[in-house]
Amino acid sequence: MSVVSTFLRVHRLSLQQLNRYFNQPVINNHILMAQRLADACGENSVQERAYERIIESSYPKSDFRSCSQQFTC
Repeated sequence: MSVVSTFLRVHRLSLQQLNRYFNQPVINNHILMAQRLADACGENSVQERAYERIIESSYPKSDFRSCSQQFTC
């Protein structure tokens, strides 16, 4: 592996990390807005289903499954 290819690989990885870092506040804002909209619903069953959908859409399926398997009652 040459120095140039190593530099380009490290540069690409650092850009990906920066993009994730700066996108996080936007993602948090979307989740909070969805929570506020769910809170505005009157029925508890509608709120609960909305919360479930928020959680499901906030985490990738693989991460959610591994997390739920890790924390079992």
